[in-house]
Amino acid sequence: MKRFTDLNRRLLALALCLAGPAFASVTTSIPVGTDPKFVAVNQTTNLIYVSNFASNNVSVIDGATNTVVATVPVGIQPEGLDVNPATNMIYVANYLGPTVSVIDGSTNTVVATIPGFSAPFGVAVNSVTNQVFVSNSNISNVSVINGSSNTIAATITGLSGPYGVKVDSTTNLAYVVNSAAGTVSVINGQNDTVTSTFTLPQGAEPYSLAFDPITNRLFVTNGLPAVVYVLDASAGTLLATITGGRVPFKRVADVSMFQPGKSVLISDSSLNAVVLVSEATYAATAGMTGGNDPVGIAVNRHTGKIYVSELGSDTVNVYTQPK
Repeated sequence: MKRFTDLNRRLLALALCLAGPAFASVTTSIPVGTDPKFVAVNQTTNLIYVSNFASNNVSVIDGATNTVVATVPVGIQPEGLDVNPATNMIYVANYLGPTVSVIDGSTNTVVATIPGFSAPFGVAVNSVTNQVFVSNSNISNVSVINGSSNTIAATITGLSGPYGVKVDSTTNLAYVVNSAAGTVSVINGQNDTVTSTFTLPQGAEPYSLAFDPITNRLFVTNGLPAVVYVLDASAGTLLATITGGRVPFKRVADVSMFQPGKSVLISDSSLNAVVLVSEATYAATAGMTGGNDPVGIAVNRHTGKIYVSELGSDTVNVYTQPK
């Protein structure tokens, strides 16, 4: 991918400054595996997990020291991953495995490799019910893993190119984006059925999403046009379309809640930036620059640190939230 010129980088930084005060600065850049994609945080143990797509492993970062304390071999081309803080288990979707690896967070070893998937991509854990929802992008369904037995307990059909998945543990609902259909499916985790389908604007190609339990909103990233759609999570009503502000998004990669009820973080791999967006105005209020093809974002709200995987430099940038 062609990188922005130095002039474009300066213009982006200027635009972000005009949007608001500097949000955060890089405290350290941590070397990880090859082509890091997504990031997950266990806020209880202060450990951070990074899926390294091309080196087929997961880097484990100690949040206290900002160092890699383990590298765990998993399946082929790991993509999405999520943590169950109640059991200290980490679930990793191996896209070409096609399996899900289960890592024990206390030993940093794979304790189970679950078969039966097809190009698994998104992973979302309900820590209350110990269910794990995994999207199978090739066969357009979602597998539900029983976290106690590490087996597939149910298969939910009727989707279309599912990718990103998020869970509301309180209501036991899972939200799945359908890239091929331009929709979002709502799954009831109690009976493992699709209860609603939200239609996005015509031509939408959704990729990932975030869920705000405070405002009950979904934030859905889209390929072309490069925007983030905001939906009411109950009715599916389109509330807003976030375009990036003064500097329009070029290639939205991921979205993550920063302060539930207040703001979200959106990474743009072409702009080499992560933008902070207000939920009150849907405007970009500040941003973080200095990355190299940023993709995954994770926040540890206990420590105030933000972790961004940098696909272009095989690192994870750590940002510290200003006090």
